[in-house]
Amino acid sequence: MNNSEDERLKPELEIAAPARALVLPLTVLGIDPGLASGGLALIRGDAATTEVLAAVSLVEARGTPAAAKREVAELEKYTNGGIDREFSAAMLRVASWIERFERAVDEIFEEFDVDAVAVESFVDQRSRAREEKQRLIKNRWQTPLVIGLIADRLEKHQITMRNQRLFYQNAGIVIRQWAPELARLSDRSRLKTINDDCIFSGDKIITNDHQRKALVHALALKNRLSHVEPGPNQQPIKKASRTLNDKNNDN
Repeated sequence: MNNSEDERLKPELEIAAPARALVLPLTVLGIDPGLASGGLALIRGDAATTEVLAAVSLVEARGTPAAAKREVAELEKYTNGGIDREFSAAMLRVASWIERFERAVDEIFEEFDVDAVAVESFVDQRSRAREEKQRLIKNRWQTPLVIGLIADRLEKHQITMRNQRLFYQNAGIVIRQWAPELARLSDRSRLKTINDDCIFSGDKIITNDHQRKALVHALALKNRLSHVEPGPNQQPIKKASRTLNDKNNDN
């Protein structure tokens, strides 16, 4: 084998573009993915402060699963069978879900300068697998389909792992660490005191479980990034000279 053939066989390496400098306070988006329902929460702050800026529920429209099954049935007639009906229907549902996600995220990025995004990862926990086997839960395999398309849509906003702006977090760890805050937020919703902030400024807009999980993912990442040492592609974190309120007052 000559040298030219050796060169052709070498994998092409994509070098990450330098990440932009982090400036405190940070604006972080948390995402709780899920095909039937999910949530987004946007926060701004540093290690000592947090302001909740936005929250979005991403709930599958009623009738979507049935419509997807009907569409797959028609497709199967066209191919004379041989289609994985369950997987194909899930892909149609994911396509519908990701459209709503994209609209919500586009609005957020249009209004806010987002520094980083935290996405709840998919962990194939044994306990969850047992629950699925006992039919206590079902179709966990659909979540990775959603997460893959989330990453694709975020890339158009220059949010990727390679540029150190996209981070996947283990739900078991984050939810355990933030269990007290989750409990207080849940109690606030249960007691219907939703017109009052509970822990953080603006958290009254967090109204359901998926938004709460998205919030704690954003909180966990925001706190870690507020203390992080700059990586090879980052500049030292700087303190912002102006606050979000200052910026809004100019308008």
